[in-house]
Amino acid sequence: MTEQKRMLTCPDCTNGKIIMYGHTHYGRQRYQCNNCQWQFMATNDYWIAPKRES
Repeated sequence: MTEQKRMLTCPDCTNGKIIMYGHTHYGRQRYQCNNCQWQFMATNDYWIAPKRES
């Protein structure tokens, strides 16, 4: 079985082009969308599982 990576999506525009954008003062990873420039921290709500091929 191969390991599948989950993809992070923007909570504002749902685009998948995300970059790491530093850390908060609490040490949590911050991300920024390349499409809309929205900055956010990843929670389980923003991770999507890859599509499975049948």
